[in-house]
Amino acid sequence: MPKNTNIKTCLIGFGNVGQGLYLKTVTKNSHLRSIQTNDNFDLVAVVDPYIKNIGINMPEVRFAKTIEEVQNLYVDLAVIACPTSTHLETCSQLVKHLNPSAILIEKPVGLTLMECKEIMKCLQEIPTVVINYQRNYNQNILQQVADTISFGYSKGVVYYSNGAINNASHGLALIISVLGSPTNVFKLSSATKERPSDMNLDFVVEFGETRISFIATQENDYSMFRIELFGPKGSWLYDAGLERSEMKSRVEDPIYVGRFSLTQNSTITSIPETESFTHVYNYLEKRIRGDSDIEPTSGASLDLAYEVHQVIEKAQK
Repeated sequence: MPKNTNIKTCLIGFGNVGQGLYLKTVTKNSHLRSIQTNDNFDLVAVVDPYIKNIGINMPEVRFAKTIEEVQNLYVDLAVIACPTSTHLETCSQLVKHLNPSAILIEKPVGLTLMECKEIMKCLQEIPTVVINYQRNYNQNILQQVADTISFGYSKGVVYYSNGAINNASHGLALIISVLGSPTNVFKLSSATKERPSDMNLDFVVEFGETRISFIATQENDYSMFRIELFGPKGSWLYDAGLERSEMKSRVEDPIYVGRFSLTQNSTITSIPETESFTHVYNYLEKRIRGDSDIEPTSGASLDLAYEVHQVIEKAQK
C-alpha cells in the first residue's frame, strides 16, 4: 500500500471502547480518538445497530446499522469494537460484505475457546488480523518485562478484576509474548461468576522455572491489572493505571534471621501510553503498508489470543 495513501477504516461498534463512552476524559483509550488523531488513517464508516442514539456530528463518515449497508465502500481496515458476544457473526459479515485487508479485534476475541477457533477459521483468508491487547504493542513495557525476567525474577503475581477472559487475559497475553507457551496451568481456588460468560478465579501459570500466580480482586479494588515480579535483587512492579514501573531492592529483614524485605525507596520509570491504543495503530499502519521495520516481539496475533483462551480454559477445570 502506498505511503501517501491513508488507510480507509470502518469502525464496528460505537460504545464503550469504540467511542470511549466508558472514559472520564477524552483520551486515546478509544478507537475513535486513536483513528482521528493518527494522520495515516481516515474513518470512512461507523457501524452500530443503535446508530440513532449516537448523536454525534461527523459529516465525512457514513453511519450505518449493518455492515451490508456500507459494502460499496472501499475499506482497508475494519475495527471490531462491538460486544464480544457478536464478534463471530461480525467477522462473518465482514468477510462476506467488505473483505478488508486488515482487521483489528477487541480482546478477548471470543467468549470461549471454541468461539475463538471459529473466528480464526472465518478470518483465515484475511492478510492481517491482530488483537487489541494494547500493551503488547508497546516496546517499552515488553522490554522491561523481558529484562526483568532475564535477571532471574522467576516468581510473580498478576492481580486482576472483572473476569479472567476479560482482564486476566491482558496479563497473560503480555507474559506469554515474552516467555512463550506455558508448561503448566492449574487452578488455586474455586471460581466465582463475574458475568454469564466470564469468571474470577485464582490460578497459576508456569513457564519452566518461572511461576506466575493470577489473583482475582474485587472491581472496586483494581479496575484493570498489575504485575509484580520477584527475584534475587528485589521486586519489579507494573501498575496499569499509573502507567509506570517501580523497582525495589532486596535488603536483610530487620527482625527475622535469614529473611529479606524490600526497601521503602524505589526507582520509578514512566511507561507512557501503556493504556492508550497509540502503539496499536502505529503497528497496524506498518503492517498494512508492508514496512519491514516492525519490532519482531511486538503485536498480538490471533494465535496468541487462542493460546490465552486455552490457558484460561485449563485454569477453569
